[in-house]
Amino acid sequence: MILSWYLKLWQMGYLADQRGIRRRYFIERKHWEQHLANTRNFIVDACKTMTHGKAAILGSGWLLDVPLDFLASCFKEVFLFDIHHPLAVKQQTRRYPNVRLVTADVSGGAMDQCYQAVRYFKKHRQKIPVEQFTIQGFREASSFDCIVSLNLLNQLDMLAVDYLASRHIYNEKELGFLHACIQQQHLHSLPEGKTILISDVEEIWYDSSHHELGRKSLLYVPFLSGKIKKTWEWTFDTHYRYYPDKNVSFKVIAAIF
Repeated sequence: MILSWYLKLWQMGYLADQRGIRRRYFIERKHWEQHLANTRNFIVDACKTMTHGKAAILGSGWLLDVPLDFLASCFKEVFLFDIHHPLAVKQQTRRYPNVRLVTADVSGGAMDQCYQAVRYFKKHRQKIPVEQFTIQGFREASSFDCIVSLNLLNQLDMLAVDYLASRHIYNEKELGFLHACIQQQHLHSLPEGKTILISDVEEIWYDSSHHELGRKSLLYVPFLSGKIKKTWEWTFDTHYRYYPDKNVSFKVIAAIF
């Protein structure tokens, strides 16, 4: 069971993507720190308005943007959800008796269904209609007093749908439907009154003189209107590793709703 899970993550690019994030962080550290600090500070301020029972962090990753000391002292229990927890994270969280690591597909089942759709097509030479995909968002929301969707919304659909796209089974319209469905179901599953939502919403391109070259939306659905909202720009890549001919920043929105 564990081996099949890791094989699936490897085949779909999740493990390589996670390792790539850490490598990019070390390369771009001085440009990322303000974004990571903004994220942590927003979570700290927002959590002061929440009931301090059980907290869920969706997309905990390498914990770069997670104020773990604060959360562990503020909540009775903290649950860190991600599709894979690196060994360094397991070691880091051992000193917190009230912090739990939960390995889960936070995309609401999109990863597994995209994987199974490819297998089905290989076996039957027929594709499963995208309307039959059952994406459910975060299914354990009712169990928590505070839920943080952490720089996750625009990432949920990316690798799963890219995996489908690389197999040339579905057309652009069908893939666009899945992008929107995965993001929308995630938003629908987040309960009002106890959710903190932080996400990249726009990709911005610059030349070497920091003149803007263009931008594109990263969301396929409208961002929820929150009670408190902050925005900032995150300098993501300055070494031409994401694109060979331009630097990349992201516009970030953080909200409580």
